[in-house]
Amino acid sequence: MQVSFRSVHRANCLQELLSRLQATAEELKKAKLDLQVQTSARRVLQGQNKELTSKPIAKPYVLVIVDANRYHFIRMNEGERGGEYIADMLVAMVKERIKSFGKDFEQCDIVVETYANTEGLGQALVARGQVRSIDELRLFYTGFVCRQRMFAHVDVGRGKETADQKICGTPQMLW
Repeated sequence: MQVSFRSVHRANCLQELLSRLQATAEELKKAKLDLQVQTSARRVLQGQNKELTSKPIAKPYVLVIVDANRYHFIRMNEGERGGEYIADMLVAMVKERIKSFGKDFEQCDIVVETYANTEGLGQALVARGQVRSIDELRLFYTGFVCRQRMFAHVDVGRGKETADQKICGTPQMLW
């Protein structure tokens, strides 16, 4: 049996085409896997994007910091009732002041932090006759912080500069 050059050439061509077809099939299989991975990743990212866009954007806020050792509120001698009154007045004053900031601030939260050596301040106010007792001052701050959800009074303890030290680390904005 004699094999012709043509049949050998044809067999080699078929073999080469078959090899190429197998290589192409492998590349196609890898490409399909890559596509599946990319599709899964895209779906995860789309889900995360949808979750992030559905969450509310952080609400703006205004932070008011008061060195209560140096700034004494009126009505401190009225206890809780005086603190509530001053809290309401302070909110109204801040809202009026920030109107010029634009629409983004119309519904902003107002955060107020007062810092004082409550004991020392109370003693000084009692000595000047501005409050009857240190407890009256404490009641004032109780009414003040309980009236508004984002109000706080920090008793910094003894020392003339302790309130200053706390406040100096906080960003400030002057009007």
